[in-house]
Amino acid sequence: MKPNILIDLYFPAHAGSLDEVGRAAAAQGLDAVVLVGETPEDLPDEAELERFNADHALQVHVACVIAGPGYRAALLVDGRLEDVNLDAIEAAGDFALIQAALDELDGCAVPICPRQGAEGVVHRQVVPLPPRTPVGVVALVAGGSRLGRDLDIEDAGVDGRRILGATGPFGGLADLGLYATLLPAAADDLEGIISSLTHGHGVGVELGPRSDLQRRGEGEKKGRRRRRSRRKRGGGEQPVAG
Repeated sequence: MKPNILIDLYFPAHAGSLDEVGRAAAAQGLDAVVLVGETPEDLPDEAELERFNADHALQVHVACVIAGPGYRAALLVDGRLEDVNLDAIEAAGDFALIQAALDELDGCAVPICPRQGAEGVVHRQVVPLPPRTPVGVVALVAGGSRLGRDLDIEDAGVDGRRILGATGPFGGLADLGLYATLLPAAADDLEGIISSLTHGHGVGVELGPRSDLQRRGEGEKKGRRRRRSRRKRGGGEQPVAG
């Protein structure tokens, strides 16, 4: 049986360094993160990524984004992203052609909140997804538009696709861990992650602002320590000044 991992399928590479993303993701209980850039130059180089993954339980993978009117996709490839002709794929503007190009590279085009644009813009017309590929849609993202998110979820339901989760293109370090995807794969196996996605696996989960919960828990512990120390010093709780 394959393990289940919590993976952030889209974290914008410009929003934090590799170490910052790694620390924040691990603190939020994630097993893997996909760093997404507009070009391969936006991403950590292969040697840096290999060193990081060798030294940490949390695994970081990389992808490039293509986008146009009514579509956005993260391109995951089990190989060199430099070998992908991003301009040609983006110019196609057709998800069937985009996925066909990725098939030749053993990759996957993951739809990323197609109806959601920057600054709350909602795309009323979207590029249809090819029916032969059951890959889910990342509709649960931080920021963006609530209406756009609801429409993305509705579209995914009509197409019979899974609803996936990620930080998304509008989020940053403070949002990392709010949404993620539960996926049957190993955190260090990019080929397995791609295969799981292309077979239509995965489910989006809302983890919530766990950092707030952690801070409340730490505050409660400090309060208990203070109450214990007062009892040791002088027998009993002292009234709190109003």
